[in-house]
Amino acid sequence: MDVTLNSSATFPAGVEVGAYLASNWGLQDLPPSGAPKGASKAMATVGATGDIAFTGLVVNARYFAAGQVGGVWRYVAFQTTTTQPTAATVNTKLAELETALETAEAAIATSLAGKVAKPSEPPVYTQTYATATRIHAADALPTNIAVTLIGEVVTQLNATNSAVNELKKLVNGLIDDSQARGLAG
Repeated sequence: MDVTLNSSATFPAGVEVGAYLASNWGLQDLPPSGAPKGASKAMATVGATGDIAFTGLVVNARYFAAGQVGGVWRYVAFQTTTTQPTAATVNTKLAELETALETAEAAIATSLAGKVAKPSEPPVYTQTYATATRIHAADALPTNIAVTLIGEVVTQLNATNSAVNELKKLVNGLIDDSQARGLAG
């Protein structure tokens, strides 16, 4: 993070000033005096107007600016913080995002044109069978329905009924899937 301080009352123009983390000092060492503790995180020279421009500092951290003037170390405390965007900045960013979204939607619609089409008037189905299945039993239809024994006929009719119910569920599932995709009304 870049930070510019103005402390011309403490540091005259031309003085080399370092930014040191405040955590380098224990409570017993505050306020700081003498040579700084630890290594500086950034160095800057005080400008003609008293500005001290530090670069590369950690966001949301407390620092001491330290510089030697006439053989005496001087300190100024400061803290880096994130800046809150203004309402105008937020509105500008929102407008940029909305424009980008509209552009993307138009590009997608153009790329899909003619490739995916919905029917203009989808067919309307009336469903009276509520149970759906997506698994169809392979051997549900009987192969010999013309049997002479009554017991066998009953068994075969039950199997046929079961197969018809399975087919109803399968068709119902197809209708559900088509409606979910907007291909049927």
